[in-house]
Amino acid sequence: MTDTSIEILTAIRARLLADATVSDLVGSSIYTHIPQNTSVPYIRIGLRSSPVDLWQGQEHVYIVTVQGFFSSINLALQAKKAIYNALQRQEANMNDITSINHNGFSDVFQEKESYLWQAIITFKVESTTINGD
Repeated sequence: MTDTSIEILTAIRARLLADATVSDLVGSSIYTHIPQNTSVPYIRIGLRSSPVDLWQGQEHVYIVTVQGFFSSINLALQAKKAIYNALQRQEANMNDITSINHNGFSDVFQEKESYLWQAIITFKVESTTINGD
């Protein structure tokens, strides 16, 4: 994982932790890797990226997936809305971030043969790294 990827995950996690509604729902249980024996509720953040070459540098487009795991549909729906509000069109406090926008995918569903409800929402994060930096 690149330094920029780690910075993006760290910034997303910090933004979610700082949001009062998100913290009311999950406390500090926001992870990139879920520890063993973690109980609900919690949020997992994932990231994938693809570089695009530009004339003056390289633009990196990242897709951040935020998954919440909850014991009820109501909590999952509240979390999806809170995550959206915490991240949509928010400027990150990082030099290379140019935008954070919901990319149109979100869902709430109950896991098959389980009591768990998932809230999933994805965001497109754009970052520009100029050659020589």
